[in-house]
Amino acid sequence: MSYTAKIRLLLIAVAVIPPLLIMCIISLSSEKKMRQHEMQTIYDNISKTNDYIISVTNEMQQNVKQLAENRNFKTIVSSSENIIASDFRLLYSFNLDFAEVINKDAKVIRTFYRPGLLNTKLELTAPIQTGLYKTVEYDRAGQHAAFTSVYPIEEDYFLYCGKYIDSSFSSIVNKISDGTMTIYYKENDRSPPERMTPFQLYEIEDGYQTVLTNNEQASFIIAVTFDKKENIPIVSSFIKTTAVVALVSMLVAILLGMYLTGRTKREIDNLVTATTKVAEGNFDTTVMAYQEGEFSLLADSFTEMVIKLKAIQNKLSTVEKIAAWQTIGRKIAHEIKNPLSPISIAVDDLRASYFEKLPDFDKTLNETTTTIKSEVKRMTELLDEFVSFARMKQAEPDEIRFDDFIKEIQRIYVSELKEKKLRIATEYNRKNILLDRDLFKQVLINLIKNGFETSENASVSLTVKTENDNISFIIEDNGPGFTEEKLINSFEPFATTKKDGSGLGLVICHRIVHDHNGIMELSNKVNGGGRVTITLPIK
Repeated sequence: MSYTAKIRLLLIAVAVIPPLLIMCIISLSSEKKMRQHEMQTIYDNISKTNDYIISVTNEMQQNVKQLAENRNFKTIVSSSENIIASDFRLLYSFNLDFAEVINKDAKVIRTFYRPGLLNTKLELTAPIQTGLYKTVEYDRAGQHAAFTSVYPIEEDYFLYCGKYIDSSFSSIVNKISDGTMTIYYKENDRSPPERMTPFQLYEIEDGYQTVLTNNEQASFIIAVTFDKKENIPIVSSFIKTTAVVALVSMLVAILLGMYLTGRTKREIDNLVTATTKVAEGNFDTTVMAYQEGEFSLLADSFTEMVIKLKAIQNKLSTVEKIAAWQTIGRKIAHEIKNPLSPISIAVDDLRASYFEKLPDFDKTLNETTTTIKSEVKRMTELLDEFVSFARMKQAEPDEIRFDDFIKEIQRIYVSELKEKKLRIATEYNRKNILLDRDLFKQVLINLIKNGFETSENASVSLTVKTENDNISFIIEDNGPGFTEEKLINSFEPFATTKKDGSGLGLVICHRIVHDHNGIMELSNKVNGGGRVTITLPIK
């Protein structure tokens, strides 16, 4: 049996056997006992919920009593009739949502919150009885279930106030009961809770339901619904057994895992180390497995692959270098040949003028020597720029402050920025950036300069953006854009449309970007103008 097959069988055994044992133990437990446990838990939660409701109503009644005895409140009550109190702070300080003063006929003569109730008659039993009510109240926000208290304040006058049953109350009830609270309004809803006895649990579809408030005086019913538990907590006798099985399974899994993964990890680390060396360019790397089997075959295959890869890499490198220098050689020959023609013509004109003794020999001499000097100068500049390109140092990116780098570019183009010929926008969201300061500054200066040279009134923009783990430098101009040939042969040496251009500017920029592990692309804008996009990795 292979090593891989052994690992699979062992892991399957460790993963499957413990759950099967646990399932067998749980299947032997009593369904009735588990349901009893569930029902008892629900009844305990109902009791806790009822205690909470009692505490809320008791607190509210105590607050009503304190409000009735408050000096400021008595002053408001004793004021002239038909005045609606506008200061709600007194009411809110006692944690109440509404308050009215009513007479013995239940007519509202003062209101602290609901001016629409003034001089209206509340639906209360006659004669008015003090105590707790469960009512449905209305205000600008609409209908509310509420706990209401009636408390005597003067002869034939009563304080009618209370607290809404809001989302805060229902969320606490849901948390305490581990169920879902629902309010049924008797006036609007005809529902099963009306026939339920308070605090008795009734089985409904997919769960249970009980009512916490249900009497003839109440205008609403508070009901709590409980979902049936599919996975009921196991009783203590089963928990102990399950814990023992789980512990043993865990220990076995740990021991087997340490043994198997330890051996496997050593082989994998060996391959990872070798892969890292190859990725860094070391093609002399070989791998030896620690044991026979699949890893040994893999190690041999890896070594053979590296040997072949080294041979291919050497061949490709040689071919690429030969092809590149052949191309550059042809381009240099072509570029040097161009000025030789006007030099040869100028020499022939000078010789003819001399031997034929032409009268304007001095003029011809001056013109031909000027032409020869100009063409020689152009060849010299071309060769100097090529030598500079050939000797250009390798980029050495370093972590520098991004803001300082951008300020260096801005200082070079102060007048252009002031005249709005150049616009620089940065959306880079990091403090530092990894660049060879001098070489990459040369890239941006060259590309901005190219943009200004596209037309007489050219304007250029430099935009810096962050995209995932990359940073993009986008240089755009409003010139005629790149030709189709330039877009196809973007970085061909000595290819230029400028009168005095060498055709090495973009090539040098491309070389610097490549040394930064970046990508440089040419394109045209939809509405006209050229665009150069440089994308560099942030890390």
